Amino acid sequence: MRVPITTATNNQAFAVCEVLDERDHQDVKWGVQDHDPFTYVAILGEEFGEFCREVLESNRGVPTTNLYTEAVQVAAVALKIIECLRWDQWGWSRPATEEQVWEDCGAREIADMCA
Repeated sequence: MRVPITTATNNQAFAVCEVLDERDHQDVKWGVQDHDPFTYVAILGEEFGEFCREVLESNRGVPTTNLYTEAVQVAAVALKIIECLRWDQWGWSRPATEEQVWEDCGAREIADMCA
């Protein structure tokens, strides 16, 4: 069941904004990323591995400063995979219009919160 976006907490909205900012950063850094699923599994695995390393170091008492950043990067790569699936990158139906996508997921409200 989808929770209405209006019930999102400020912390959730901030986290989503961080992920969207990271997605933008990845696009600027790497350009258009239209990989096959196997490549995305490798990219996601690499990012998740970096997150795991930060968790393990933190657990051993090693000061870490990148745990949050790595978590955001994992979420941003996962979001890109969802985008590819949503936009028929791998055979799923493409939404009728970009406007319909915004309406479907309440993304316009998220964008307004991020502004």
